[in-house]
Amino acid sequence: FDMLIQLLSAALCAQAAYGIPDTYSAASSTTWTDTYQGSKAATIFVDLSSDSQEDWIELSRLDLVGTVKERGEAHGALLAADIDEFLNVKLNQYFKDELLNLDISSLPEALQAIVEPILKKGAEYAPDAFWAAMSWVWHKEEKYVPTEMIEEMEAVAFGVCTQISKDLKAVEFSSCREEYTRKIKHVNMLPELIRMACTAFGAWGSATPDGNLIQLRALDFGGGPFANYTVLQVHRPEAPAQAFASLSFPGFVGVITGVSDRGIG
Repeated sequence: FDMLIQLLSAALCAQAAYGIPDTYSAASSTTWTDTYQGSKAATIFVDLSSDSQEDWIELSRLDLVGTVKERGEAHGALLAADIDEFLNVKLNQYFKDELLNLDISSLPEALQAIVEPILKKGAEYAPDAFWAAMSWVWHKEEKYVPTEMIEEMEAVAFGVCTQISKDLKAVEFSSCREEYTRKIKHVNMLPELIRMACTAFGAWGSATPDGNLIQLRALDFGGGPFANYTVLQVHRPEAPAQAFASLSFPGFVGVITGVSDRGIG
């Protein structure tokens, strides 16, 4: 997956003097940290510091193998702490910060009716409004979500609770699983709710150093915790399904942006 590391470098470190970006070895940049039932987790760190400025790329990597449920459970177990913090701390703070910029006038009237009374209570209640809105979107979209993606979300929740509820009784584990299943399903609706967008461009011929096509897609997610909780998920499903890598966030399933083992195109 050296190519994906190169694309990350190009996207995050674009300079005024254009040229072919440096390639960083995935092997030398990756430190494996944990394993779970054949899957494993790592940290990717690339030091980009110069004499005048400190800079680096740091993200989590998951190498997930097996069935949809096995990969989902491993995702949850290996990133349990990050998922817990991302959902319950960082996103809630992001929702509070976004309150001042929030315009609900373009939302469906039924959703406005749910969100507006909560928002009137003040910033402290912003997380309640966002979670209620994501819940509303989920219940509207659920029937269109592929079964295997729902299974993966539920497995992620199970994996989280195997780690944060190790010493709990069965009834408490069940409660944990129910809570995180709900939250993970709902948070996967966040891109739909806030209409996350992307910038893309392509260049070829005399516009590129070697004349070949270069295509770039930037995730325009703005501020918030997303940049500091980036996850490179490498999925190795059972044959005949093909392996793929996806850049995502803790608890998210599906593909936001990525590449398969067959390449691009």
